[in-house]
Amino acid sequence: MSTVEHLLLGPPTHGVTHHGRSVAGAHRVSLRHVGPGARDLAATLRSGQGDVHVHVTDHLLGDDADAIALAVGELATTARPVHLTLHDIPQPAEGGPRFARRRETYRRLVDLAASIQVCSEHERDLLEEMTSRPVDAVVRLPVDVSQLAPSRVTRRMQVGPVGALGFVHPGKNPGAALTAAARIGRDLRLLGALGPSHEALFEELQRQAMQAGVACTVTGHLTEKRMDEQIAGVSVPVAPYRHISASGSIGRWIAAGRRPVVLRNPWVEELARHAPWALTVVDPPEFCDAVAAASENLASTLTGGRRDGLLTTEQAARTQAEVLEVVSRA
Repeated sequence: MSTVEHLLLGPPTHGVTHHGRSVAGAHRVSLRHVGPGARDLAATLRSGQGDVHVHVTDHLLGDDADAIALAVGELATTARPVHLTLHDIPQPAEGGPRFARRRETYRRLVDLAASIQVCSEHERDLLEEMTSRPVDAVVRLPVDVSQLAPSRVTRRMQVGPVGALGFVHPGKNPGAALTAAARIGRDLRLLGALGPSHEALFEELQRQAMQAGVACTVTGHLTEKRMDEQIAGVSVPVAPYRHISASGSIGRWIAAGRRPVVLRNPWVEELARHAPWALTVVDPPEFCDAVAAASENLASTLTGGRRDGLLTTEQAARTQAEVLEVVSRA
């Protein structure tokens, strides 16, 4: 077996960092946390030797576009083979300037990578459309279903709020979740922390909730145990995300035995092909009606702990290791 060191970039609470740690840990490989940004990664690469693998999204490289560009340039000077799993692939639907900026970063990352993995067929298609280089492998996001996944409707669910999960930012479309919650007279609970610099977004959500006669609250970062407790008290789980190439947050609902109401998009349809029982997929005009219907039939928001069609972390780790074994020897 080849030796590839796995490097963790970014804060431990970030979904991509958590995913990288879980997959690498499942295969018991060499694992090291290098720091919060691209400069930390560049410094680590300059100080060592041998192949490395990193899970990367541009959000983990820093907030300043010029600093990101400089740091990515530093990454390109390393003599170490850098294998990348790229997340949150840019999409034209994000809007012209943002898409163009992010696309340039990803193109540079692709140019420097010794190999490239992504987490969905949709991500592969997006990445190959913007570069001339084929992706080496698709390793789907794993979903480890809890043995404690609920199999029946509880009193807590019956009186609970509508719930949205993950970092709170505009891309998660929390306004749609609030509109659906207000329509059925339920509070909205955001299970996660505010994304950086999005305090104004939350204040606006609270203002709109107050006008609608409901409440909007945010839990902040939750441990896995506390997340399970919060999920168990949600009436209707929702994920009205607009532009996603893959989503660990949706997987987290399913892992906890809940079937979220989600908006149709290419990755959601991809997941639904593997596990159609795991999601209630609707088009945007149907979203509020679907949430209302789920609130009248809470059993429809439970999966019964099903696992068929999903990839486990152990399986993802094994596939990732097999890919790295092949490409690091090439």
